[in-house]
Amino acid sequence: PAFVYIISDITPTLKKVLKTIDAIPTSDNQGYYGFHKTYSAYYEVIDYNKLLNDAKKRNRVFFDKINLLNSNV
Repeated sequence: PAFVYIISDITPTLKKVLKTIDAIPTSDNQGYYGFHKTYSAYYEVIDYNKLLNDAKKRNRVFFDKINLLNSNV
């Protein structure tokens, strides 16, 4: 099997496509996931803003320690 990660703005058109392949929305409704049987591929679709915000949260302590408090991080 393959693993596919798609980072994208989740537009209404993309939501329609994901619905046709029975993608499952994440609990926060900022992404989708599923398994495509024909291609034996597990996929995740993640909204770009979610990826960015999660990275900021995850790395906040690191940025604080190196004194990047006032930067646009």
